[in-house]
Amino acid sequence: EEASCLVPGVPLAFVCLYHFPIGFYVLQDNPKGIFTFQDLDREDVILANREKGSTSRIYLDKKLKELQISSASISGYQKEFVSDVSTSAFIINKNGDTAIGEKAVVLKTNQLEFVPLLTVPMYLVMETASLNSPGFQALIDIARSEEFRMSLHSQNCYDTTHTGELIYL
Repeated sequence: EEASCLVPGVPLAFVCLYHFPIGFYVLQDNPKGIFTFQDLDREDVILANREKGSTSRIYLDKKLKELQISSASISGYQKEFVSDVSTSAFIINKNGDTAIGEKAVVLKTNQLEFVPLLTVPMYLVMETASLNSPGFQALIDIARSEEFRMSLHSQNCYDTTHTGELIYL
């Protein structure tokens, strides 16, 4: 639905690729006891933030607004990182205490724990009018293939229950 406001008046089709969990990255044993967004407001907590437009940043900004927490009160909020890997490295090197990102990154290290927050979908978005073009049809066929589903499934964190499904807005 949020993508529709970016191209008003253009009918869109969303192909579900997968769903994935995002949450807080924290050091092993969560030494600062970070479990909620309110914990980001503590003076002893430094956030490694993602860049504007990333899934993690959009979710963080929505939650801060919903909870009426000022971003100015969060240490590290203004410093932006371009990937979940870079935010996790910041935490591992003990330059910060937490970041928000996808679970798959945490599974690649034995130095972090994951505090789950929610599961979000990853969509391929296209104009509905383009749906039957050969290029987009090939992408849809790939997304619906068992090979694609198995490839995602082997990466541990991706839910493929709805992979290949179309949603129209």
